[in-house]
Amino acid sequence: MNIIRRDVDAVNAVLTVVIEKEDYTEKVEKSLKEYRNKAKIPGFRPGMAPIGLIKKMYRKALIGEEVGKIVDEGIKKYVKDNNIHYMGDLLPSETEQTAVDFDSDERFEFVIDLGIQPDLNLTLTEKDVVTYYDMAITEEMIDEQVEIYANRSGSTVSAEEVAEKDVVKGLMAELSDGQVRENNSPIDTTLMPADIKDAGQKKLFIGAKVGDRVIFNPAKAFPDDVELSSLIGCSKEEAKKIKSDFCFEIHKISRRQKAEINQALFDAVLGKDAVTDEAAFRNKIKEYLRTFHDNESDYKFHLDVREMLFNKIKDVVFPEALLKRWLVSKDSMTKESVEKDFPQLFEYIKWQVILEQLVEKHQIEITYPEIEAYACKVTRLRLAEYGLTFVADENIISYVKPMLEKEDSLRDFYQKTLENKIMETLKNHITVKHKTISVDKFNALFEAQAS
Repeated sequence: MNIIRRDVDAVNAVLTVVIEKEDYTEKVEKSLKEYRNKAKIPGFRPGMAPIGLIKKMYRKALIGEEVGKIVDEGIKKYVKDNNIHYMGDLLPSETEQTAVDFDSDERFEFVIDLGIQPDLNLTLTEKDVVTYYDMAITEEMIDEQVEIYANRSGSTVSAEEVAEKDVVKGLMAELSDGQVRENNSPIDTTLMPADIKDAGQKKLFIGAKVGDRVIFNPAKAFPDDVELSSLIGCSKEEAKKIKSDFCFEIHKISRRQKAEINQALFDAVLGKDAVTDEAAFRNKIKEYLRTFHDNESDYKFHLDVREMLFNKIKDVVFPEALLKRWLVSKDSMTKESVEKDFPQLFEYIKWQVILEQLVEKHQIEITYPEIEAYACKVTRLRLAEYGLTFVADENIISYVKPMLEKEDSLRDFYQKTLENKIMETLKNHITVKHKTISVDKFNALFEAQAS
């Protein structure tokens, strides 16, 4: 076997693989003997069929199989021995590959197109400046979080008069000329004045008591057809037709009463005796808020570093034509879909090349404990979104371990752990300018970048 490389340009090359008869003959003959010993051919005992018949039946397929193996293994070895970083797949040349006939040919030639990964030359210095935004954790933010925990751990009590955030339960009936329509069954329903969109309609309920009858217009109170249909218990199409007033007879007023700021609340949120006074409780909340917002700051920093890296390679040429061919060769992609989605796909491909070259340049390695630690961090943040803020470490681990036993999850967590470690490494090679800003200003910055 002989492999000849011809460079088309800086990022495209052609490999010509020449397979001679002596490269595959011995392997084919050995395979033919093995087939003869195990083949079940009518009229012959196992292993007794004429070798000529075996060759006639299987030789062509075996030559193709063995030649394919030789080409595949040969190219892999050539690429490895010559330290070639290629992109996409090894694709047969569209212009130079000639037809292969395993019946009559003894010498075979395969022409392979190769997309070469460009050297991005990602050199970073202190002149590369990226801002890291530290969000200020204010007493007001801590107060708000304490309020959330107090409401969540509170209880529901009955109230005498309706307030905006109360839940009002009662019977509704449609009116006609100020009277309940005949044969109109009352609707058992609930509403919250805070959800009413029209200020005038909302005011009708505020201060009302159990037993009072409130005359209001549901269509004005809830202009959204989905909300209105839910209140009345009808379809969205029927809700569109409702224009008249209704009478709402109040049967019950429920109010959420906040829990007191005491040891019972501390234990409910943090676990028994984790803290014993309000100051320590507020410090724990501050630590949580810092962790949560630091995660957002990290994400923004990663986006900004990524933008900086992409700017550094904006003039680098990639083998785009071959990459498009490679994407089309995948079962789920068509030529039309590749052309449509290529800008986004190309960004992803370039990012993977950036990561790969940074890993090699800085000799970055990832261990399983690092992946597990990141998975625990992500899981803790996700649970916090559902109100489970302070979950014990052993419970987080028991949740994470089954996830990491799944190949897809492990691969995703590995990728994100790798990116995070790369970002931490790059902090030592660039200038990170810290800037403290409010959460509102940070969100405005983030939204501006997203748009």
